[in-house]
Amino acid sequence: MNKSWRQEELGKLVKFRSGGTPAKTVQEYWGGNIPWITAKDLKSFYLGDSLIKITAVGARNGTRIAKKGSILLLVRGMTLKKDVPLAIATRDVAFNQDVKALETSSINNAYLGYFLVSRKSNLMQLVNEAGHGTGRLQTDLLESFPILVPPAIEQDRIASILGTWDRAISLTERLIAAKLTLRKVLMQQLLTGKRRFPGFSEPWREVRLGEVLHEVRRPVEWDEDATYRLASVRRGSQGLFHRATKQGRGIKTKDLHTIHTDDFLISKRQVVHGATGLVTPNFDGAKVSSSYTILRARDSQVLDIEFFSWLAKLPRMVWKTYITSNGVHIEKLFFVVEDYLKQKIHLPGEVGEQRRIVELLSEADRELSVLRSQLAALKTQKRGLMQQLLTGKVRVQVADAAA
Repeated sequence: MNKSWRQEELGKLVKFRSGGTPAKTVQEYWGGNIPWITAKDLKSFYLGDSLIKITAVGARNGTRIAKKGSILLLVRGMTLKKDVPLAIATRDVAFNQDVKALETSSINNAYLGYFLVSRKSNLMQLVNEAGHGTGRLQTDLLESFPILVPPAIEQDRIASILGTWDRAISLTERLIAAKLTLRKVLMQQLLTGKRRFPGFSEPWREVRLGEVLHEVRRPVEWDEDATYRLASVRRGSQGLFHRATKQGRGIKTKDLHTIHTDDFLISKRQVVHGATGLVTPNFDGAKVSSSYTILRARDSQVLDIEFFSWLAKLPRMVWKTYITSNGVHIEKLFFVVEDYLKQKIHLPGEVGEQRRIVELLSEADRELSVLRSQLAALKTQKRGLMQQLLTGKVRVQVADAAA
C-alpha cells in the first residue's frame, strides 16, 4: 500500500442507518412519489427510482429516509448467496429493513462505493445464514471491514475516472436498449406485411408450413473412434453453440444426426422456451441428438430460410410450437413436427422481398453485436482500472485535479 494511503475500518468512516416497511394495510402510506428501495431495485451503481413508492406520510411511519449520496447496501436476502448489491442514492430515498444506508462525510461516497464493489468477494465471505436459505451481513462485521483510504484529492480523481467509464457503459446500455426496441418494432412490421419496401407489390400469401418446409434426417453411422463436434440450441432464439468435441466412445447418446448450413433446428423438449435456431456455416457438419427436429426449405426461390428464421422469433410463431406440442406440463411438452407443419403462415409472394427484410434485420443485428462488444470492452477496462486505482498500484495525476 502506498505510504500516503491509510487503512480504516468501515465503521469509522460511515454511519449505518436501518430502514423499514410502513404498514401495508394503511393505504395512505403507499403510491406516493418517494422511492422505497428493496433488493429488487439494487441493479445499478447509481439509483434514484424504485419499483414501489411511498408517500411522505409513509416515510414518517415505519421506515427511514436515506440522504442523497448515501450508499445503499443489501444486508439480508437470498441474493446475498451470490452477490452483494449496492448503489449510491442520487436523491433522498426510503428503504426497507433488508437494506442498510451508509452515510458519510469523511470520505468520497463514490470512491467508497467503487471500493466496496471491488471487494465484493471479500464481502461475500462475511455473509452467514439467517435461516431458510437467507443470507445476512451483520453490521458488526461490516463495521470492521478494512477500507483503503487515499488522500481526499485522489479519492475525488479516482471516483471521477471510474465515473467516466460508468457513464460510457450506461450510454452504451441505453443505445443497446434503443436498438433492441427498434429491432422489435421492425420485426413486428416487416414480418407481418404491415410495412413494405418500395418496389414490391405482389400480395402476401397464406401457406401451410409443410408446403414450404420439410423434415430431414441424417443419422450418423456410428464409429467409436471418430471425433464428433456436438452442437446445441440456446433458449430464446439465441442461436446455436458448440457443446463439446468428443470421441464416439465418450458419448452416451449414440443417436446423432448431421446438420448443414441453412437447416432450421427445433428442440423437441425445449421448444416452448424458444429453443430454435438456423444453422450457420460455422456449424456445418456438426452433430445434434435426435431430440432436435431438422427442417429445411423445400425451394429457396419460394422460402428464404433466413426469413423463416426471423419469422420464427415472433411470439405468434412460438405459440404455434406450443400448441403443436403434447404433454401434461409445460416443462414436459414434446414437439410434434407433423402437427407443426400443418400450421399456416403468411409469406411475401416474392422471395426478393423476403431477402430484403432479412438484409435490414441482419444489419440491425450487426449493429447490436458491435455495441455489445463495445460494452464488454468497457466493462473489462473498468474492472482493470478498479484493480489498479483502488489498490494504489497506479497513482492518478492529482495535479490535474488540483488545477
